[in-house]
Amino acid sequence: MFFEHRAGRVPQLPPPQRPRYPALVAPKEGNTLRPMINAGFGHRHIAAACALLAGAVAGLGASESTGFSLDDAYIHLSYARSSALGQGFSYNPGDWETGASSPLWALMLVPFATLQDPARAVQLLGVVLHGATALVCSLGAARLVAPARAQAAAAIAGVVVATHPGLLQGALSGMEVSLTALLLSWALLAMFAKRVALGFGLSVLAVWARPEAALLLGTAGGLGWLHTRDRRLLAVPLGAAAGLLAWIVFCLVVSGYPWPNTRYVKSAGTNAAGLAYFLVQVVPREPWLLGVGGPVLVVLHMRRDLPALERRLPWLLMGAWFAASLAVAVTRALDPAVLFYHHRYFLPLSVVPALSVGIAAATSAPRTRLLWVAPVLLLSVWMALDTQALQRRQEHNIMRLHEEPSRYLASQLPARSVVVVEGAGASRFFTPREMTIVDMLGLNDRRIAHSPKERRPCLYVAARPTHLMLPDFMLTAVLPLFRTTTVARWVEPLYAQTITVRPLAVTLYRVDGLSDIARSHCPHEASQP
Repeated sequence: MFFEHRAGRVPQLPPPQRPRYPALVAPKEGNTLRPMINAGFGHRHIAAACALLAGAVAGLGASESTGFSLDDAYIHLSYARSSALGQGFSYNPGDWETGASSPLWALMLVPFATLQDPARAVQLLGVVLHGATALVCSLGAARLVAPARAQAAAAIAGVVVATHPGLLQGALSGMEVSLTALLLSWALLAMFAKRVALGFGLSVLAVWARPEAALLLGTAGGLGWLHTRDRRLLAVPLGAAAGLLAWIVFCLVVSGYPWPNTRYVKSAGTNAAGLAYFLVQVVPREPWLLGVGGPVLVVLHMRRDLPALERRLPWLLMGAWFAASLAVAVTRALDPAVLFYHHRYFLPLSVVPALSVGIAAATSAPRTRLLWVAPVLLLSVWMALDTQALQRRQEHNIMRLHEEPSRYLASQLPARSVVVVEGAGASRFFTPREMTIVDMLGLNDRRIAHSPKERRPCLYVAARPTHLMLPDFMLTAVLPLFRTTTVARWVEPLYAQTITVRPLAVTLYRVDGLSDIARSHCPHEASQP
């Protein structure tokens, strides 16, 4: 027998084996999660199936896509092209700028930046990242519950992510949505598994993918620490803080300011309109919430006879999502009438409720689980189809009002032209490097971004543009400064970037000289050669 004593010898116990994914445990007895590593291979097969489902659904959308749904995708590609050509993190060659608020995404696009039409390749990358996000969320939910419930948690969390309409649109938008969602979910899994180094590194990368990630990671790590008093959980918020600090240092070195240009152009301090945006645009577009089933499952989970921390975990995740979403809403200048352009700031956070719903649903009886999950999944599919139809119209908007005019600039204007634009993505990406693009909003020009609004027109005058390419709603801000001749005009009858679909046109003007208004309002700039 193992415990027999022979000849006075004390038997040696085998050394304890450390699990690959230790449970999130608290130092007090009774406040622990059950071990996660004995869930077998079933949940892994389910997670792989969820990844394939996510890739298939996103890939189906990509097969019908005509391009990006935001012009900002070409801004990141422009910085990627500068990096690929050895010109640094610049917008116009040689002018290092901080116009890309997702530096990691811009660096990931470097392999595609020299393509003449990179949309398909970038969308394929988004499809892969979306599939990987579903995989990580599925595995994460399985490893946060007892082995007997791992398969159910994996299936529900993975399918909720795979069919989420906003995450599907983000995967094909050319933006950093899928990358941020993947890094956020992976960092949370590393945090709960107490993989300190991995969690720290993933948190750094998540913030470089999207600065708002720091809000979620900081909240989730802080709440986890309050529940467990385990300092290892603080590696994730510390990593987020380190990533944010590194980005601040980069911005200071490049521009002399601690935040990217977008922070100064788009920020609103504390903003009531942002809260309205959260209630009008974000909440109704979360199927797990609108379908009611997600919150119900979480409430039922709270009533189960489970270890304290396991019982509270879905609420911890929900609380982190809610707090981070509110923080994003009230610190940005958001218009409740604007659709994906503003909604994308919130979308990467949607992986957190998916994890919460998967964990909570796994503790319900199969029939009860189906009762509450089925409406959520049906609503997800219905909303995804509606979102895809809207996305097709938005892609046509970008093609008509940004890509076509930019290709015209490249083929018809002298290579050394100076063009003032409102849409600064495609106009920079598709034109020759010798052409200077002046971003009138200041997103890619720190001088304009940090000038008082009443002085910005004088910077347009100082740039000595040869051409102006402006949408109708920006004409009064620039056109009176110059004597112009109309060159070309592009009309989109169904502009669908806002709730109200309306016609919109972009006009290209040749600048023939300065107007009397420019000479009187900006005498110093007008007198310069």
